[in-house]
Amino acid sequence: MPVYFATNRVVMGGPGLELSQISYARSATNTFGHVTVSIPVVHKRGEVETPKTSWFGLRKEAEDDRKHFRIQKLYRLSREEFASATANPADGMMLFVHGYNVGFSESPVCRLCFIRGYILAGDG
Repeated sequence: MPVYFATNRVVMGGPGLELSQISYARSATNTFGHVTVSIPVVHKRGEVETPKTSWFGLRKEAEDDRKHFRIQKLYRLSREEFASATANPADGMMLFVHGYNVGFSESPVCRLCFIRGYILAGDG
């Protein structure tokens, strides 16, 4: 089950979609898509494993698929594809509409993706 999103942030670059392409700037149009999330092999019940940051915030641990929940792939959808996919989801779905005063990578969509992966890992 993919996690669908809509964001009003400016997306730079070509037709592909990477997290680094989504800026803080607001766009006059929305970008639609869905994400897939990795579930770490070291996952422990009750934890959402993410990279650790040093106490002073100077260093952040590198993302590692074996150790962290991580957005694996972002997929861009047209408005029509998004509407079609969300109109009649076969196995259910999760939708997050992104906006207001936060960058996409820091937004709750990332947390929702991790939570969704956590549920799929059998803990929710």
